[in-house]
Amino acid sequence: MPTRRKQPPASKEETPKPAASSLPTPGQWKGKVIGFIFALIVLTALWSAGLFKSFFAGPNIPLPRQVNDLSLGMNMADILQKFPQAKAKMRSFNNDPQFQIVTLGPSEGVTGPASVDLLFYIPNGKLYFMSSMWEADGAKAIPVEDWAHQYRRWNKNTSGAPESLGNDVLLKEWHFNDSQTEMTLRDLNYTTHLQRWEDLRDASNDAAQSAFAKYRLDAGS
Repeated sequence: MPTRRKQPPASKEETPKPAASSLPTPGQWKGKVIGFIFALIVLTALWSAGLFKSFFAGPNIPLPRQVNDLSLGMNMADILQKFPQAKAKMRSFNNDPQFQIVTLGPSEGVTGPASVDLLFYIPNGKLYFMSSMWEADGAKAIPVEDWAHQYRRWNKNTSGAPESLGNDVLLKEWHFNDSQTEMTLRDLNYTTHLQRWEDLRDASNDAAQSAFAKYRLDAGS
């Protein structure tokens, strides 16, 4: 007589486990917030130390100290020998016995700029300050905006944004300082003509810097 096979017991259905929650726990949130704050503190410290400024700054090249064959720090005697007519045009600066100034142009043999103001510190007889101005077609050949970009590492928080001076005159100005030299670039755009300026100051001449400080109007220089 055939025997009846036992049927395997029916398997019990496993109760599905709840899916793990993808939301961070309060502890995880706390860790992320602390990590974010720490990273922010580190970035702020690096910014304050100037790391990012150096990273985004321009090439580490010194500011110019020369215009054509005139250089900051030159002896006054050498310049007067080169430009004999300058001696007759030398004048006092604000009646200050420590400084003398002369303005030279093409008629005195200057080539390039329309005019150059030379300020000498008399106690050591050195050229302390030089202001060169180009105008008209000569100004168009002076790439002040390219210079401003090239020397941007030394920029003293000046953007060169156009500023209206009234009477249809727009001014762009940049200030630079690399501790040895100070430079100011100006672009003066009149409706009728263009002028561009480059001012160079010998920041390494400590005695002249100290003596001239009382005349300075530029804040933070």
